[in-house]
Amino acid sequence: MNDEYLWDGSGDPDPDVQRLEVLLSRYRSQSPLRVIRLRPGPIAWAQRGAIAALILAGAFASYLALLPRFGQPGREWEVAARAGTPTIEGAPLQGRGALRVGQALHTDATSRAEIRAGSVGRIEVEPGSVLRLVQSGQQRHRLSLERGRISARLWSPPFTFSFASPSAVATDLGCAFTLDAGENGEDRVRVTSGWVEFHWEDRQELIPAGASAIAKRGIGPGTAFFDDASDEFKSALREIDFGPPGHRASLEILLRNARARDVYSLLRLSVRLGGSDRGLIYDRAAQLAPPPPGVTRQAFIDRDPGAFELWVDSLGLGNAKRWWVHWKDVF
Repeated sequence: MNDEYLWDGSGDPDPDVQRLEVLLSRYRSQSPLRVIRLRPGPIAWAQRGAIAALILAGAFASYLALLPRFGQPGREWEVAARAGTPTIEGAPLQGRGALRVGQALHTDATSRAEIRAGSVGRIEVEPGSVLRLVQSGQQRHRLSLERGRISARLWSPPFTFSFASPSAVATDLGCAFTLDAGENGEDRVRVTSGWVEFHWEDRQELIPAGASAIAKRGIGPGTAFFDDASDEFKSALREIDFGPPGHRASLEILLRNARARDVYSLLRLSVRLGGSDRGLIYDRAAQLAPPPPGVTRQAFIDRDPGAFELWVDSLGLGNAKRWWVHWKDVF
């Protein structure tokens, strides 16, 4: 058999091949072959786009999942001078340097600095401040603001970063906030994104975005309040939190000046008050932001934690545990 004939028609054909050619000749096409180029239609392009989007989404989700774990700072934190000449343990900072555990960063009236918390945070140290790095581990970092102000933007699982002030401890729940350590015996947290826990001994306050809380030395934090609340509301709240006993007049002023947005403050305040005061708070709060089904007046007065949580959740302030939704803060 001549194999070359099968490929290019050269040489003598095998008799069996000739017989097959004769039998199949009737089916031979006489038209020239046409080259057909297939182009993807709209559906194919949509499918390709969906696949590409899924791949990108998966890659981005993996990045977001791994960043809080592997993006944590090490034992040295990078510090950059932003104005003037900050110092680290008395040594002038020229350009960039490192802050180690146990060391304090000082800024005078004309200097500012930025601390990089690995890939998951930035901390601006304002003029006239002293910030000390107390601890830096694989999953927990503690700092102490001895005086002045910091602005922090952090993106990490809750309770990864904490900042002690002279009167309380601000714990990051995945957020952006400012912390002031005042020389008048008062410290203050202002939250711009996410949530912050502000606590001292048995007093704990959860502060949502747009709200603040004040802490007094020896007392701890007061009730969280929204920054746009009326002056009358904030003054009455301060009197109840830090004033002498016998606050019924202040409570009446507080309830009279409360808005629907201030119901969160009313609910937080109720935890510290007696049963009759909680009844007044329930009545006013129910007018402004009716409680969800299952939250009764008596359950509220009895400090039923389930009733409290249901009402807070119904206010639409977001979930403090969903820290990852605030990923823009780190940038």
